[in-house]
Amino acid sequence: MQDLNLKGHFPLLNRKLVCYRQNLPSYIKSAFENHLSGLMANFEKYFPQNNHRNRWIKEPFNADMNHPDYPKEESMADLSSDSKAQHLFNAMSLVDFWLSMQHKYPDLSKKALRAFIVFPTSYLCETGFSALASIKNKYRSKLDVEADMILTISKLVPRYQQLCNEHRPHTYE
Repeated sequence: MQDLNLKGHFPLLNRKLVCYRQNLPSYIKSAFENHLSGLMANFEKYFPQNNHRNRWIKEPFNADMNHPDYPKEESMADLSSDSKAQHLFNAMSLVDFWLSMQHKYPDLSKKALRAFIVFPTSYLCETGFSALASIKNKYRSKLDVEADMILTISKLVPRYQQLCNEHRPHTYE
């Protein structure tokens, strides 16, 4: 790994060290470098630079049919010569294209859509974990956090005006 650049990569840490006129101890610097090297290796593992594995999903009309990861179905050859599908591919997003191919090319569509599912699923897990971590802090420790999790993760925006209009004041007798 390249030499750790505190000023460029860790500006807040650098500012704190400059403020207190201290240097970063070598064992901390090496821990940072080891951690960042591990991150780079993991990113390369999950997001390789030359990933030909799912190229047929991104380029169904230009991909190399002889590549070992290319689907061997006859429907792939049919799709690559389908001019209507190519027109749709150019007019739509990648996900929308494969969704639209579910009826005509169900096996290919299923394989392509399965490749897309990995990232939103891990994103939702991370989002849920972050929400749980903020809910279960030392000030708001509860046993049942389900309702709070639903509110935190949901993308629905409350209609405050409607809620206020439907609110009935309670009278105590």
